[in-house]
Amino acid sequence: MTTGPAADRCTQPLPAPPCPSPAAGQAADLGPGPDDGALGLGGISADLAVTLARRLGARTVVYLRDELASDRAPAHDSRYLVFRRAGACADGHHPAPVVMPGQVTRVLADSPVLAALNAGETVNVTYLDEFTADQFTAHLGDLATDLPLTGRALLAARIWGAGLNCGIVLLTRDRGLPSFSDEEVATSLEIIRWAAARYAGAIQLRREPLRMAGDRVLDASPPGMEVCHRYLPRSGPGQPGGDWIDVIPLPCASSALVIGDVMGHGADAALTMIKCQTTVRTLAAVGLPPDELLGKFDELAPFPGPDYLATCALVEYDPAGRSCRYASAGHVPPLLARPDGTCRVLEQPDGAPVGASAGRYETRTFPVGTGTIMTLCTDGLLELADRDPDVALDRLCDLVAGMTARPLGEICDRIFAQLRPEERRDDVTLLLARFLPP
Repeated sequence: MTTGPAADRCTQPLPAPPCPSPAAGQAADLGPGPDDGALGLGGISADLAVTLARRLGARTVVYLRDELASDRAPAHDSRYLVFRRAGACADGHHPAPVVMPGQVTRVLADSPVLAALNAGETVNVTYLDEFTADQFTAHLGDLATDLPLTGRALLAARIWGAGLNCGIVLLTRDRGLPSFSDEEVATSLEIIRWAAARYAGAIQLRREPLRMAGDRVLDASPPGMEVCHRYLPRSGPGQPGGDWIDVIPLPCASSALVIGDVMGHGADAALTMIKCQTTVRTLAAVGLPPDELLGKFDELAPFPGPDYLATCALVEYDPAGRSCRYASAGHVPPLLARPDGTCRVLEQPDGAPVGASAGRYETRTFPVGTGTIMTLCTDGLLELADRDPDVALDRLCDLVAGMTARPLGEICDRIFAQLRPEERRDDVTLLLARFLPP
């Protein structure tokens, strides 16, 4: 038996595979909530099983932690972990494993195989003789009965990503086929990590349906900054829209400010917005610079169809260096207002909207001083100021420049009051950040 690093070590997430046909894989009915093959837990599990089976030529079964799949509290008996069968697929040459999707089973938490997986190791067995196969069956209980083991190669890994331990995946290859190579193990972990990010978005949606940008609780005190935001959806309070904002903690006390706008309105735009936010957060955790992050975001583009676009601006602040790195995917440029009353629009770096497949983005660096206020907004705010976006930006600059000594909340309220947001025809989102003394 050999073990290797878990999905935590992966640095190149792969695009989400297309949703398989019902004949390609089995997906569990995992309870209420969206299950459209893109956000639903069952659809994600089917995608994961099909992709692994096709890429690696292996029979595959996906098991989710039951507390995630069902929103139930974990079992009181801490000796056991409870899993729910979520998806299965054949290797292209043999029938799919016969499983009961949605069936729940308990496994001893301290079994050697499960303990290794939960510690972040992969289990890669080149050949399971009868004795070793019996050991696996003893360790994993009913989970080991869904796939033929004796005489096969086996690969097991946990589904880990976006801060969640979602479950495990088991893969086997039939007699006469080679065992799983190191390169294939790395490929499987990349696929699993990307699936875990999708699971995280689906779980967030199940627990907090259609959460709006304005409902998001931002970190009130990221290192070296104070932030404040306002949001109004196009259709009125409580209606879904495609705007989102985020403050993402990064290594070395840095933070990333993100603002984005998915084309369209209604539930589809809101669901796509959640997937976009999850994708950007996952890529930021990998440590990509702003231009590479947006390039990978464009490559992965978690859209339900080819006609979707999203704009996005990302500003990464380093409080030690008192500087920001900025990249944009066709989004409204930020404004910088200094305490002396001057304000300027930042020069827009190269970058088309996400989904346009332009593929090239640029990072620009600029210094910031104590008391400087950065303004990020969506085009819905500019449309309230003037039909000409350049004139609208100048007007917004004048508004912020005259209020740099005031509290951020008051500045937000005054901007909204002067721009008459009740006349809006689009979502209106505003994010302010004041840079604090070192």
